[in-house]
Amino acid sequence: MSMPDQRPQVTTQVKQLPVKAINPSGEEIEITEIVATQPVPEAATPSSLPKTGSSLPLVALVGVLALGLALSLRVAVVRMT
Repeated sequence: MSMPDQRPQVTTQVKQLPVKAINPSGEEIEITEIVATQPVPEAATPSSLPKTGSSLPLVALVGVLALGLALSLRVAVVRMT
């Protein structure tokens, strides 16, 4: 790859510069000739999602918060007396 003699000062100039590649024979070719993209097929979306979650973590969180509140109130009452 070769660099132009003058460096562009504006981003739009950089975006407009052609990008070339050199093949083994020394010939300059466009990058689009080298990079071949395949269209990505769309994934089939199911009509309904599987039921994989449960409310058990929420119940555990509420229990831990309740224990923390009880411990905090116990410490507060002991300090007040």
